[in-house]
This record gives sequence, structure tokens and C-alpha cells, in this order.
Amino acid sequence: MDDPLIIDAHSHVHEPVRHHIALLDEAGADRAVLFSTRPHPERATDLASFRREMSVLHETVGGEAGGADGHRAAGEELVAACAAYPDRFIGFGKVRLDRPAERIAAEVEREVVGRGFRGIGELTPPPERAGLVEPVLRAASDHGGSIAFWAAPSRNCSVSDRWDVCRSGRVSGGCGGTDG
Repeated sequence: MDDPLIIDAHSHVHEPVRHHIALLDEAGADRAVLFSTRPHPERATDLASFRREMSVLHETVGGEAGGADGHRAAGEELVAACAAYPDRFIGFGKVRLDRPAERIAAEVEREVVGRGFRGIGELTPPPERAGLVEPVLRAASDHGGSIAFWAAPSRNCSVSDRWDVCRSGRVSGGCGGTDG
């Protein structure tokens, strides 16, 4: 009997990527579902730089979209990591929620399907705005349900927000989040 495939179901790009691979090897994981990230706490060299990186994380899980440059850079890191280790990473592309539905559909086509990613995520709508993921769900369903989805409602997100995202029946993967 073959050994089971072990997949880390939720990981973010680490720098340098070869260290990420070493961590997977150490843990005995064959592959990882990989999400982009804007914060990189592993870059920190002192407490002040660690706090800066964690403030970016705080903004992200708070549903703050951040600038286009940060999203673009995070997406490029994800593309590079998945290209460098295609047998180890299963990419999930990021789609911004602060766009009209037509633009979101185009981004799903270009940034997820077009890049060969297997899913969408991690999406963090602002508090009380879980409905912003609906255009992403619609766009994903246009691809035959072959795109898994991970939604992480933001900090201070109500239980009803989480329910609104998860009850759609079109979320394959999960809904996570924090409790403020």
C-alpha cells in the first residue's frame, strides 16, 4: 500500500521559499495549499520590524484592502513560489473584494483560472460586509465548481457574517476567521 499523501491545507508564502520547503519536509508534508500574503513576519530582524509586519496582518484580517501594489507584490510572490515548486504547492489566488462584480469575474478568470491555481482565498471582508464575497462565489461557480474557496471573515466579524459566507453552499474548503 502506498503511503498517504500529506497536505498542509493552509499555508502562506514564506521567504525565502526554500525555507518553506524545508519546513514542509521537516513536518513530513508532501504538499501545501498556498495562499499569498502581504505580511512577512519571517522578515523581521527586531521587535519594531516584527510589529510592522504584524500591523499589516492586523489590517488584512480587519478587512482593509490595502494598496494595489501590496496585493500585486503578494500575488507575484505566490506565482513565483508555485512556479518554483509546482510539485509541492497548490496555489490559491487572491481576488480583491473592493471591485465591481464584472472586474471580480475577470480577476477570477485571469488571476486564478488563468494561472492554473486550484482555489480562491484567502478573502477577508470588512466587518458586517460578508456579502462582498458574493461576486467571487458567482465567478467561481461559473467555472463548474472546480475552484475551491477559502473565506476568512475578518476580526470583529459577526457570527451572522460567517454564516452568510458559509451557508451559500458554494464554499468548498472552509470559513475561518478570528474572534476580534
